[in-house]
Amino acid sequence: MQTLVLIGALAVGGLFLYAVFAQSWRMLARKGVAMSAAEASTYEMALATRRCVACADKAQCDTWLAAHRREGFEGFCPNASLIERCARR
Repeated sequence: MQTLVLIGALAVGGLFLYAVFAQSWRMLARKGVAMSAAEASTYEMALATRRCVACADKAQCDTWLAAHRREGFEGFCPNASLIERCARR
C-alpha cells in the first residue's frame, strides 16, 4: 500500500513539474528558441522555473500564450530578460 502511495505522489509531482517546464518551454519556443539551444545554464533555468512557478501573473501569461503572440510578454514576465537573451543567440 505504501508503495502505491509513493508511486502516486511521484506521478503527481512529475505531472506538476512537466506543467511548469512546459510553460517555460512554450515561452522560449514562442521566441523561436529550442530548449536544447537556450544557451542558459542549468542553474539559470532552475531559477527561471522557480520564478515561473511563483509568478503572480500566471493568468496574464496563459492569456498571452493562448493568443499566439510573439511580443508583449516583456511587461509582465519575470523571465523576460532570460528569454530575450536566449532569443538573441
